[in-house]
Amino acid sequence: MIPNWVDTKRLAPLGKDNDWARGMGFTDKFVVMHSGNVGHAQDLDSLVRAATFLRDLDDLVVAIIGTGARHAELVALAQLLEVDRVAFLYYQSRHVLPQSLSAADVHVVGLAPGLAGYVVPSRLYGILAVARPVIVAADDDSETAQVVQQIGCGIVVPPGRPELLARAIRDTHDGRYDLERMGRLGREWVTAEADRDVAVGRYRELLLELADI
Repeated sequence: MIPNWVDTKRLAPLGKDNDWARGMGFTDKFVVMHSGNVGHAQDLDSLVRAATFLRDLDDLVVAIIGTGARHAELVALAQLLEVDRVAFLYYQSRHVLPQSLSAADVHVVGLAPGLAGYVVPSRLYGILAVARPVIVAADDDSETAQVVQQIGCGIVVPPGRPELLARAIRDTHDGRYDLERMGRLGREWVTAEADRDVAVGRYRELLLELADI
C-alpha cells in the first residue's frame, strides 16, 4: 500500500513560540487544534461539545481553523453552548502552515461514525510532519485510527462521544501522556513512510514492475 503523502521538508517541526502563535496570543495557552475542512465528515460537533466539559481549564484554547459547509452551524453551536474556549479562524496561508500547525499542543482529527473505509483525513500527515501528537475521534477500523495506534503517535477515542474526547484532552493537558515522544514517533514514521519523495519512488518502482510484465 502506498499511503497519502506530505512534503516533510516544507512541513517541518517548529517551536510552539513562533510568529504566528504570538500573533494569535497562543504561546501561553494549551492549544487543541483542528486545521482543515469544516464539513460533515469531521464530527466537529463533538469537539465543540467537548469544550463544555473543560470550562475549568483557564489556559485552554480549542482552535478550529478552516471553512466548509458546517462552519456557520458550528459557530452558532459554540455560541449556544457558551463555550468561549473555542476560537474559529479562517484558512491560513500555506506559507504559515508550518507555524500554525506547530502552534498546537495536540491536534484533533475527527471522522464521523460509519465513514471508515470511505474517507481518510489527509491532514493527519501534515500534523505528523510537524511532530505534533494527535487525538483521533474515529472508528477503530478506520485507517486513521489504525495508523495512530500502530505508530503510537496519539490517542484514539470513539467518534460522537464528546465526553470521551474531553477526557483525552484533559489527560493531555494534565501531562498524563508524553506528547513530545508521540510527536517524535509521528515525525519519524511520516518521514520514512509517507514523505512525498518516498511515495513517488514507490509509484516509480510499481510502474517499472508493471512495464516488465
